[in-house]
Amino acid sequence: MADALDNVITEITTLMAAMTGINQAPEYPPEGLNDPPMVITYHVRAPFTYSAGITFGLHTIHCDVLLSRSNLPADEAQARPYIIRGLNALAANVTLSDTCSHCLLREVIGPGIFPYAGANYYGVRYVLEVKINHDVEIAA
Repeated sequence: MADALDNVITEITTLMAAMTGINQAPEYPPEGLNDPPMVITYHVRAPFTYSAGITFGLHTIHCDVLLSRSNLPADEAQARPYIIRGLNALAANVTLSDTCSHCLLREVIGPGIFPYAGANYYGVRYVLEVKINHDVEIAA
């Protein structure tokens, strides 16, 4: 069953998959990459805070746009437009639920080299922060 975090990751993946030039955007990070340019979106970490009976999770999500790595000058020229394309895609606004209070783009990393599945890919990483209220039962 999908939770609020799964829904936000799906929404981000859908927005980024619609960018010009993207061949695929798997729902989960695959074991191997075979059809770049592609988008991979995944959960990285979540520090939790408990306050006034509510547990908040500040989840960090990475969204990587990956291209084949072959010739550095050509790779950089191919990756550069994805910075603006990704920003435009994310500006379309991520649909938030009643438990998800914000989705914030914290940082854009790259263009640069990303090691994935035993090979190097060139691309751009978007680092997003999502705040979600988690229903946690506290034992009395």
